[in-house]
Amino acid sequence: MNREIRDEKKIRKSMSAAKKFLRTSTRTELIENIGKTIKTIPKPVLTTKRWFQKSYIIGPEQDDFLAGRDVFYITEGRKLFLDATAGHYQMTWGYDHPVLMKIFRMH
Repeated sequence: MNREIRDEKKIRKSMSAAKKFLRTSTRTELIENIGKTIKTIPKPVLTTKRWFQKSYIIGPEQDDFLAGRDVFYITEGRKLFLDATAGHYQMTWGYDHPVLMKIFRMH
């Protein structure tokens, strides 16, 4: 198996674990863990940003988005955040809203 396929599997495993954590945690548990590293999520292979425009890269790679749900998201560094911008502008429904996901899966 080549390296790219191995890396992709590791990223998918981390994303799946992050989504499961967000889906199965209560809102209280999520709030209590804001800013903390969620160690039950396997460390992902950090994706390369070499093809991204320079203005996108504003911080360490581990600060990039891994998974989100509602108004919470987890970075590639496995840190949990409350997204202050989810719920307005382009994110009026937050991340992974059940109604939107149902519609998306129907098509």
